[in-house]
Amino acid sequence: MASNIPKSYLQKWKIYSPNGLEYLSAENQIHEMLNITKNLLLIDVFNELCESLKSGVEHALNGFVKWIKV
Repeated sequence: MASNIPKSYLQKWKIYSPNGLEYLSAENQIHEMLNITKNLLLIDVFNELCESLKSGVEHALNGFVKWIKV
């Protein structure tokens, strides 16, 4: 377990899968969560999630750039 991360913080991590909400145990280190998520989600759902996340980050960045230039 990652020694600098409080156990209570790790217990709050959860992901959505086709079977519903999946809680990740405290033993899962943060760097392992991507692999666990990929194993629980269908590849199409995972790819859609990644594209949505990428689009959201790009949209937020564009808004920030416009705001900074004002």
